[in-house]
Amino acid sequence: MLLYLPGGTLVAYSQRCTHLSCAVYYQADRRRLYCPCHDGVFDPATGEPVAGPPPRRLPRIKLRRRGDAIYAVGVEV
Repeated sequence: MLLYLPGGTLVAYSQRCTHLSCAVYYQADRRRLYCPCHDGVFDPATGEPVAGPPPRRLPRIKLRRRGDAIYAVGVEV
C-alpha cells in the first residue's frame, strides 16, 4: 500500500500483517495502519507495531521517483 503522509512524505508497505498475514488497512480518521483480525496497529510513518500481537514491523517497499512516476523497486524486511 502507498501512503502520502503529512509533510509530503510517501511510504509504501506490504499489506500483510506480520502476525498471521491478514490484510492491513489505513484508517485515515485515526491515522494508523490497522489489522482487523486481532486488532494489530502499526505506525504509518515507520511500519512499527504499536498495539496488538504483531511481532515486527511491516516490510517497507522501496520507492523511486522518476518525473511524475513512482516505482516500487524492492522490499526492506
